[in-house]
Order: sequence, then C-alpha cells, then structure tokens
Amino acid sequence: MSLQVSIRSALRKIEVSAGLPRIYLRRIDGVVVLAYHGVAPADQITDPWVQSLHIAPEELKRQLEFIQQHFRVIAVNDIDRSIRGSSSRPSAVLTFDDGYRNFNEQALPVLESMSMPATLFITANNIEKQKRHPAYICRATIASLEPGGYDLDAIGERLVISGTDRATAGNVIVEKVKTLPWGSAELLLDELQGIFTPSQLEEIDARYATDAPMSWADVAEARRRGVTIGSHTLDHVVLGIQQPVPVIRAQVIDSRKLIIERTGECKYFAYPNGGRSDICAAAVEAVEEAEYELAFTMVPGVVRTGLDRPQRFALPRLGVSASWDGFRKYVSTAWRHNTRYSEFALSLRGAEVMAG
Repeated sequence: MSLQVSIRSALRKIEVSAGLPRIYLRRIDGVVVLAYHGVAPADQITDPWVQSLHIAPEELKRQLEFIQQHFRVIAVNDIDRSIRGSSSRPSAVLTFDDGYRNFNEQALPVLESMSMPATLFITANNIEKQKRHPAYICRATIASLEPGGYDLDAIGERLVISGTDRATAGNVIVEKVKTLPWGSAELLLDELQGIFTPSQLEEIDARYATDAPMSWADVAEARRRGVTIGSHTLDHVVLGIQQPVPVIRAQVIDSRKLIIERTGECKYFAYPNGGRSDICAAAVEAVEEAEYELAFTMVPGVVRTGLDRPQRFALPRLGVSASWDGFRKYVSTAWRHNTRYSEFALSLRGAEVMAG
C-alpha cells in the first residue's frame, strides 16, 4: 500500500470516528437499506455466541438517531419513487429479519417513538409451527452439550466439544446447515436435537428466550401498528445452488401464500443469509414468479436508478453492526460497495441468460 493511500485511509477513519460523515453521505445518492435482526436488552443475553443476532434497544435508538439526522427514512414501498426523485439527503429503509418475538416488545416502541416506518421479514413456518431457526438450533444445542465426542450420521462426521471452546466447532456445523440441501440439513438438525430429551430442549429454549419466534397474533399487531410484512422463506433455508429447485420454489412461493393467508398481504422478500453464494438464479426466478414487487439480499451497496429485472429481485442491503463506530463507518461509506454489488447483479443476469 502506497503512503498516499495509507494517508487517505487514515483520514477517512478519523473523519468517521469524529462524527463527520457528510463527505461520504453526499456520495450515496440513492437508498440505503439497513438489515437488523433481534432487539434485546443486555441482561437477556446469556451467551453472545448463541444470541449473536440481537442488538440492545438503546443501541438501536442511538443508531436510528444517526440515521434520522443524515437520511430521509422512507417506507419500503417508496423506494422506486425515492430513486426517481431528488433530495438534499439520501434515503434509508429499515428492515428486520426473522420475526423474533422481541420485535414488538423492544424494536417497535423505539421505531414508534421516532415515527420511523419499518419492514419485517418473517420465516413463515417458524411462526406457523413455533419452531426456531436452523442456526439457532445448531448454536443452542452445541452450547448445551457436555464435553466429548458426538457422531453426526447426517454428515458422516464426529463433533468434538471441548470444555472451553464450543464456538469453533459449532460454527463449522452452522455453515454445514447453510450449505446442505434442505432435506439433509433437516436430518442434521433433528440429530442435534435428538441428543437431548424434550424437557431439556424446553430448558434450552427458555435459557435463550430472546430467540423465540413471533406468533401470528404478534405479526398482526405489528402490521396494525404500521409495519410492512415480507417473506424470509418458510424455514430460513439458504437458496444457493445446493438446493433442489422444488425446495427453492416452495420456500419462496409457498411462504408468500401462507403470509397472505394469515395477514392479507406480502409484497416483499429477503433472502436468508443473502450473500453472493447464497442466491442462485432459480431463486431469483421463483421470486419473480411469486409476484413479489422487490427482493433484498445481504450483498452491500446502495439502491440506485435502473431497477430492471433481475436487479429489482436482488437489491443490496447493509447488515447492521452493533458496534457504534463500525455502524457509522459502514453506513457512511455504503457507496464504496457498489462496484462489487454491480458485479453480483451482472452475474445473476448472466446466469439467467444461460438458463434461458
């Protein structure tokens, strides 16, 4: 790295940490879509590894105050209108993934106090069947195992748990679940849960109550209070090339049908995990066939003009950091990611042409 580049990098860090992001905010020129998950007070987090997707309500408020200061916060259905118009400030859309029960308890009061619209992407079967997400099941069960070795027939591997480090072994299993075909992933999840008795599993879930799913009554209450409800699949299945097309179609199409049946409306979709390798062309095609209006990835970038097909079915989002400095820097320099996002969008278009 040259001295000149090093100096520029150092200056950017100083400017952002000093709270001077306007230099970068002017360059966003579009809509930043922020992705949150759960919201829980610090005293409810008993294991940060298991409960890694939750942000404290006071930190959420602090971040939203920053957003309110520098952005126009708009509803998801105003994205098209916003990128066609002009404004002295960029726009932001707030989204929350998964459908945790604590959304109504912790996030919604903060949003309402600041008059901010939000979209909630729910995993329909987790609510319908009151079950928890695959990554949570992996982490919670592994965190609760006694030290020793456990043969996992579903993947033909032996899981070794030490007395001190569970996260290292556990993260390997979490990634396995994300990259396996859904049928194989279900077998692995069943096997992990089968190590425990039903009463033990209830105790584990009670220990990590932050990860409890909403009920349909909770979803209806959120919608009544102005929250837009979208789909995050049926079972939080990662829709990469490892998934059979019938599984992809069911997760995308049937989740919308179920949410419409339960709530009356579902226009938007968010891909679970949502990275470049987590979304295949068949998933984008299913989203379009299901007649969603927009769909969101977790590939970072800024939503700008030219929302053509298939880009409108794979829009960028920023995963929010719970670190204050990390959050400000990431949001303020969102435009820097657009080159890589554009490459991703082009790759989807190329895959679509090849499939045709």
